[in-house]
Amino acid sequence: MLSQFVLDYYPALRETIPSLRHLVFYLGVFASLCCLLIIVQILLMRAVIKRRKRQKAEFRKIWRPVFLQAVDDKLNIAEIPELDFRHRKIFLSEWNRLMETIDGNPRENLRKIAFQMHIDLYIKAHLKIRLSTTRILCIVAAGHLKQIDCWDTLEQLLSEKDSSTSMLAGRALIQLDPKKAIDKVLKIATSRADWTQIWLDKLLLEVGPKVATKPVADVTRIALAEENSERLLSIVPLFNSIEKASAAFLLNEILQAPLGDKIVSRCLQTLQDREFADLARRFIHYPRWHVRVHAASALGRLGDERDIYSLISLLKDKQWWVRFRAAEALSQLKGMTPKEFRKIRENVDDHYARDILDYIIMERAIA
Repeated sequence: MLSQFVLDYYPALRETIPSLRHLVFYLGVFASLCCLLIIVQILLMRAVIKRRKRQKAEFRKIWRPVFLQAVDDKLNIAEIPELDFRHRKIFLSEWNRLMETIDGNPRENLRKIAFQMHIDLYIKAHLKIRLSTTRILCIVAAGHLKQIDCWDTLEQLLSEKDSSTSMLAGRALIQLDPKKAIDKVLKIATSRADWTQIWLDKLLLEVGPKVATKPVADVTRIALAEENSERLLSIVPLFNSIEKASAAFLLNEILQAPLGDKIVSRCLQTLQDREFADLARRFIHYPRWHVRVHAASALGRLGDERDIYSLISLLKDKQWWVRFRAAEALSQLKGMTPKEFRKIRENVDDHYARDILDYIIMERAIA
């Protein structure tokens, strides 16, 4: 009755209702098709996953004994089976993993296997494929295989926007020719914010201090000439991976340049060798408090009994963090015993100094 009443007073609805029914019908059909497509996609994904698992199982059954022979240095090249073209990507993945974990003659055995299977040709063909996990595997393998004919392509990949591709290409170039590659790699790495510090440290460790020192010094002086503070912030941590004398000289050059407190703080954070203790001592009473914080922490790592009185003077600082780092540094000084630390606590007459020393004593007791 109510619906009839509504239709009598709103006759336009008589024409609209059939259209609404058609719309609801088509929406139902569309929703059903979407559900069907999702089900099909799930089934396809499951089929792909199953196929990949099956291929990995097949590959490992054939190739695991071969890899074990290579690792045990019992490889017979004449007995190596043919590599199924479907297994090439799996081969690269397993081969790269082994090359990362072993050293010595087994690595040469694995290289022989790769060349026997013409993996070098596969790598060269797939290095230019964009946005592909296969390309990533090929970049890593090119470095392990020392595939010098891929140099130009890898050099181009250094400038890729994707950070993973760029970093892996840099490492591959270092593996091919450290002396030739280090200049190019450092120039790119220190101009990009997406290269991680851990990765850079790893590259310089592979290169060694003798090879790394001059290129690091070159990029440092370029950044100093340009007064490029942001670039210097990424360069300074590299000084721990170069020769100590050169690192000290470069740090002095940077600290003498008027580049701001942020650079000074980064330099102090970088100091890890006791030979640099004098550099930290220069900034123990610096006007900016956050620099004093880093100077105190550096002395905790690098200092000795000569720094006790300087650190005690910081216990009266207005900034809590300076007082805390100074007290922490005192507890970490070479040769400092709990008994001597408590003696310092008994002899200070400043309220703030006593409080922060009590805090450190309590913290160490809890630890």
